[in-house]
Amino acid sequence: MNDIYRNLSLVEVYHKLEDYNKKLGELLLQNDLEEFQQTVEDFIDTGITDNPQFESALIIYRTAKPHYFIEGIPSDLIIQSLQNKGYFQDVPATFPVLDDTAIMQFATLTSTAPKRRRRSVISQEELEESFEELIDIYDDFIDYKPELTVTEDLKFIQDEIFFAYLSPMKEARSRIDCHINFSKFAIKGFDTEKVLYDDIAQTDNFSNRLAAIEEVVTNVYDTVYRAGSTLSFHDFFEIDQPYAETKTEKAKYSERQFFLGLSYHHAKFTDLQTKPYPKDTFFYLALAMFLSIPTTNRIEAFMNKFGFTLNSYYEIIRIKEVKGDTYHFYGHHFRKWLDSGIDYFLIYELLSKEWGNA
Repeated sequence: MNDIYRNLSLVEVYHKLEDYNKKLGELLLQNDLEEFQQTVEDFIDTGITDNPQFESALIIYRTAKPHYFIEGIPSDLIIQSLQNKGYFQDVPATFPVLDDTAIMQFATLTSTAPKRRRRSVISQEELEESFEELIDIYDDFIDYKPELTVTEDLKFIQDEIFFAYLSPMKEARSRIDCHINFSKFAIKGFDTEKVLYDDIAQTDNFSNRLAAIEEVVTNVYDTVYRAGSTLSFHDFFEIDQPYAETKTEKAKYSERQFFLGLSYHHAKFTDLQTKPYPKDTFFYLALAMFLSIPTTNRIEAFMNKFGFTLNSYYEIIRIKEVKGDTYHFYGHHFRKWLDSGIDYFLIYELLSKEWGNA
C-alpha cells in the first residue's frame, strides 16, 4: 500500500471517495465504460481500500449521501451534469455537503458504536437519526430467524419480513433522498416542455433523456432570470429536500422507477410481500443497493437471507450491451466494484436499460 493512503484520516478517505465517484460519474456521462473500469483499477491500486478507516468512511458515504430522483426516476448522473453547467446553485439546501465535523459525528454511529433502540419517528432536526435508522433495521433483519412452525405459515413470515424490515428500510432511505418534480410547468405555461419531458420519461435512451431535461431546466432558468421576471425557481419545481421528515406522494414510490430502469416490473418490491420470492441473484443485489446496504459483506449477508450470493464463480449475474459490445458481469466483478467504494446509483445507471444506448 502507498504510505500516503495508509495514513489518510477518516475524513480524508471520505473526500477521496467523493472525488473518485465524481470522476466515475463523468466517465458514465461520456459513455466510456473502458476508462470507467480502468479508473476503478487505479483507485484500488492506491491501496486506499486497505486503509483501516476505509470501511467507516464508506458506510457514511453510501448511507448518508442523498440520491436524486426526477419525477421518480433515479437521476444522480443527470443532476451531476446539470450542476456541471451551473444549475441549482440557488437551492443549496437541496445538495447538503457533509463538513468534517458531521463526518466524524456519523462515524460514531457506524457498526462499532453501541446500538440504540430504533425510533418509529425520524426527527427532522437530527440528520443522524435517518442514518442510524437504516443501519439498525438492517442489523435487526440479519439477526432475524423465522421460527419453524407446524403449519409453515409462509404468508405470516413474508408479512413480517416485509413490514418489519424491508419496508422500514425503504422508508428510512426515502427520508435521506431528494425528489424533484416538474409538476408546476403546466401552471406557468410550460406545456411544451412538460409534454417533451413526459415523452422522454418513457425512453430507453439515457442521452436523449438527459438532453430533454437539460432543455427544460435551461428554459426555466432563462425565464426566472429574465429582466423584470417575478418568477422564482420554486415556481417550476417541487422539491422534497434531503432528510425531510415528510415527502410528497411521488417520493413514496421511488422504488418503482428504480426497478423499471433495470427491466423489472414496477411492483417488484411490493411483490415481496405477497408473491414467491424471485429466483434472481441480480434482483437481490439491486434491492440491497436501493436500500443502501453499505458494504460488500453486509450485502452478501443480506442476499444470503434469501438464498443468493455474489461468491459464485460461474453464474453470470448481469449482461449489458454498450455501444454494440456485450459485457458479462460475474459475482467477482460486482465484489470489486462494491469493495472499491463505487456509488450504488452509478452502478445502477451503468446497468440500467437506458445507459449505453446510441
